[in-house]
Amino acid sequence: MVPELKIQSNAAYCNKKQGETPMAVPGNLRGCADPGRASELALQGAGRGLEAQEAGRTIRCIEVRPGQGGQTNQRNEGQRPMKTNPSDELKAPLAAAENIEACLANEAKLLRDSGDEKNALQKVIDISDGGQLARMATLLVIEQVGQPRRTYRHQEQESALKTLVDSSQSFVSNVFAPRLRDMEARAVVVVETNMDKHFSNKDALRSAVQHSTELQALGPIKEAAHMFSYRTDDAIRLAKILLEGWRAADAFEAKYLS
Repeated sequence: MVPELKIQSNAAYCNKKQGETPMAVPGNLRGCADPGRASELALQGAGRGLEAQEAGRTIRCIEVRPGQGGQTNQRNEGQRPMKTNPSDELKAPLAAAENIEACLANEAKLLRDSGDEKNALQKVIDISDGGQLARMATLLVIEQVGQPRRTYRHQEQESALKTLVDSSQSFVSNVFAPRLRDMEARAVVVVETNMDKHFSNKDALRSAVQHSTELQALGPIKEAAHMFSYRTDDAIRLAKILLEGWRAADAFEAKYLS
């Protein structure tokens, strides 16, 4: 909103009492004897000032918005990029599948409860009572909409489970298995270095390494890192086993390889 401007003529500026601080006179009004012309010029100047202020606000907003205009945001000096856990690529689709599973369970309970309430209410409903009619309308809508919605929800679940199976396979092949191979190689080096002075026979040394505490502890983790099923009804269980194995690998590294 443009503020109301009180315009004074050039003469009014000149006729102030002695000793009073004069108000600043816009440059384009000085010497203008026509009050109407002065008002017009003042309004033009105020309009330009407001436009400049709005432009400044717009520029400031654009500057603070992240990624505006396709520009890459610059990190603050000294700020390190956040490290992401490779297991996150499996946690996200697992969470999505579990969320749909929970929704289906909640919706099933809602449909049962609302069906029981509808059957009880229709026996005693007072059709002149607006509140009871509104409640019955709600229950009827739940009944009519609930089952078709669950059909779509089951389709969403099937899609989410297929995505989870694919993510689990990718996680095993591209992330978990390579990590375990690297961990095993490092563990062998550590154990061989510690045992080498006790064995002159290389075959005996290799056998001792394979039966060492470190390699034995790695066995169950390796067992967890494989696709034992590609069925969608096993997808959630498989993903949880893989993530549990990943946490066990973290613990193994901290204990034996740090």
